[in-house]
Amino acid sequence: MSIASDALKLYPDAAEIKNTLSLALREVGEFAAAEQVLLELLEAFPRFKSAHINLALLQFRQRNYLEGATHFEW
Repeated sequence: MSIASDALKLYPDAAEIKNTLSLALREVGEFAAAEQVLLELLEAFPRFKSAHINLALLQFRQRNYLEGATHFEW
């Protein structure tokens, strides 16, 4: 995660870096932090499909199926 965090310091608006950071956070079980990154990302880039998919998968992993499913409805 350090690499993604460092990259965000250089490029704070880089959507792909934020998306990658959310994946790393999810994999280490930091679900709340991953969700926050994805929500901020989607606020800035509401049509960023990868972020919607990753947020849906994060919700599914937490058994929030209905909430997760909404991110497949662009």
